[in-house]
Amino acid sequence: MVEYELKGLFNQNTLSTSDISNNNNYNNQQLFDHIIRGNANSEMLTYLLNMNHQRLNDFKSMHQYNYGNFASLMNSVEQYNEIENDETILLPKPLRIKNKLQQVLKKRKSVRNYIGLSCDLRELSTILMYSFGISGRKENFGGIVASMRYYASGGALYPISVIIYINKVDGLKKGLYLYQPMYHSLLPLNIKTQIDINKLFVGSNIDVKNSSFFVFYLNFPH
Repeated sequence: MVEYELKGLFNQNTLSTSDISNNNNYNNQQLFDHIIRGNANSEMLTYLLNMNHQRLNDFKSMHQYNYGNFASLMNSVEQYNEIENDETILLPKPLRIKNKLQQVLKKRKSVRNYIGLSCDLRELSTILMYSFGISGRKENFGGIVASMRYYASGGALYPISVIIYINKVDGLKKGLYLYQPMYHSLLPLNIKTQIDINKLFVGSNIDVKNSSFFVFYLNFPH
C-alpha cells in the first residue's frame, strides 16, 4: 500500500477526487477547489495558464511555497547565484537622495529624445539600487531570514532578472550586463553574436543613439 501523502509533493493540496457533486456550488472556496483539482474548467484560468506557459501541476505547486516556506529558503541562498570574478564590476555607493518623494513625483516626466550626454556611473548605481537593489530590511519567515528589496514580489521570490544595455555610461563599455542585487554589481554578458540594439524595440520612435542605458526584464532560471 503506497502512502501517497509521503510521496513528494503529493499531499492534501494535490489529491484528486471523483466527487463532482458540488461543481455548481456557488461558494467561491468550493469552486476554486474544484478548479484546482481538475474537476471543473475555468476559461479564465485556462487563459492565464496558456499566457504564462504553465501547466496545472505548476499552478498547484504554488501552494507548496506557502506550506513549505520554499520561497524564503530560495531567497536566503540567492547570493550564491551571483558571480564574482575578474570581470565583475562592483558599483559605487549610491548617491544620497535628498528630495522628498512628493517632489520627485511632481517633476517626473517622459521624453522621447535625449540630449546625448553620458551618464555618471554613480548615478547609474543610484538608479539600480533604488529600483532593484537590496533595501537592507530583513524578514524572518519560519526561522529563515530573507532579504527584502525596494520593490514588492510575491513570497519574496523576485524571479525577474534585470539586464542592462549600456550605451553611454562613464567607465563602462557598450554591451549587455546582468545586474546582481545582492552584491550591487554588474556582470558583463559576453555574447559572441553582435547585437543590434535597434532590433530589440518595436517601432522607430526610440532615441537609441543618444540614450545612456536601457533596462530589460527577463524571467529565466539562474
